[in-house]
Amino acid sequence: MKRMTRYWLRATALLAYCLLLWAAPVGAQADSLPVCPGGTVVETAPLPHGTAQKVTCPGTVREVYDHYRAAMQAAGYHLVVEAIEQERGGLAGTGANGGSISVTVSTADKGTSVVVDHTP
Repeated sequence: MKRMTRYWLRATALLAYCLLLWAAPVGAQADSLPVCPGGTVVETAPLPHGTAQKVTCPGTVREVYDHYRAAMQAAGYHLVVEAIEQERGGLAGTGANGGSISVTVSTADKGTSVVVDHTP
């Protein structure tokens, strides 16, 4: 059962990645999501059609996942992929203007690690 869940989560992450590659930079969606409360941006990197941001957050995977889920909805993204487990979770959404965003949440040594990939 655990193995099947791992494969499902990997397939979800692959789908989110494909959505990001497929999405064209059109219009203007929210440039970024608000960082989780008490979170720290560790790294920001440019992508061919957007940006990637790595954040470290206090709290459980569920708390951080819920924060980013609400932030995505508030920013106007339609959630197309949602997956949550005890140690990891993932979200992917598309904007009304064609932009896309994916959020990967996982446990880390010093809290919870988040990677946000955004294509405007």
